[in-house]
Amino acid sequence: MAGVREPGFDLLAIPGCIYCEPEVATVGLSEAEAKARGIEVKVGKIPFRAMGKAVAIGETAGFVKIVATKQYGEVIGCQIIGHAATDIISEVVLGKALETTVTEIGKRRIRIRRCRRRLCRRLWRLMGKR
Repeated sequence: MAGVREPGFDLLAIPGCIYCEPEVATVGLSEAEAKARGIEVKVGKIPFRAMGKAVAIGETAGFVKIVATKQYGEVIGCQIIGHAATDIISEVVLGKALETTVTEIGKRRIRIRRCRRRLCRRLWRLMGKR
């Protein structure tokens, strides 16, 4: 408070959400921002049309894009455009705050199964194999 930062506070772990149609949500660095900082990245992008629930409810416009470090696979950013993007981003925010890798999130998870979040998990698994 009052301009004093507590240790360990990461401004890049705060999500940005735009409540419009389609919704837009982002956290961390974009691919361009990471490259500008000299970070080697790997990027995964998957369309909403690859998700069964999106097809079932007729909301197939949009995508999830994850940016991770090339060396360790640590999630450093995510951009989502599409139905319920502002809900889906919470999963990525948690992963980023815990400094998890795409492999850890893609393989080791214990949480309620939600179809939209399965899209992120599928993308993390694909990125972990690179």
